Amino acid sequence: SFIEDLDVFVSSSMTEGLPLSVVEALGAGVPSVLTRCGGNDEVLGDVHAPELVDVGDPRGLASGILAIVRDRENALKRADVVSEKIRAKFSLGSMVEAYAALYDEARASSSL
Repeated sequence: SFIEDLDVFVSSSMTEGLPLSVVEALGAGVPSVLTRCGGNDEVLGDVHAPELVDVGDPRGLASGILAIVRDRENALKRADVVSEKIRAKFSLGSMVEAYAALYDEARASSSL
């Protein structure tokens, strides 16, 4: 996909739901700069490798991009760690397991 060909992925959203583009970029191992908003924190969970900046902070975005460009090797290493965690969290298998657990919980609490 074209996302894998990117040198840097930037999401400067002011508000966000569950950002599929962020999930795709992180899952593809693309070094990323993201704003702290909405679903970005949810997607990342305990993963903190991407550059995270405050909403409305263009200097922070620029600094994050420059950090990736200036130290590409380190950025790619961090992106690989994030990619593994994101793929595990958002894989088809993990989604199936989550739905199965939800159904089991609903069935266990049902009075039928």
